[in-house]
Amino acid sequence: MPTATGCSAGPATIDLLDSNEGTGFKNSTLAGLSFAITDLRIPGKKQAIIDAQQKRADRIEKNLSIGAITECANANSALLDNLVPRP
Repeated sequence: MPTATGCSAGPATIDLLDSNEGTGFKNSTLAGLSFAITDLRIPGKKQAIIDAQQKRADRIEKNLSIGAITECANANSALLDNLVPRP
């Protein structure tokens, strides 16, 4: 099944993602979990993190515009970046 980026994701992949999303919402609701903005800790290096990610996004946009990478490769890269822990 084509996605917005033109990559194909099979029905099993979509079902798995939908199931995981539903499980998270259901369990957090049953547990009564909630948090407020005051519960969050903002890292001191927040701006450095934002700047680094903006630089990465700009590089990806440039590579997409010149055809160095495809939308599908970009989507796969973004997915892997979120799955692999960073040092």
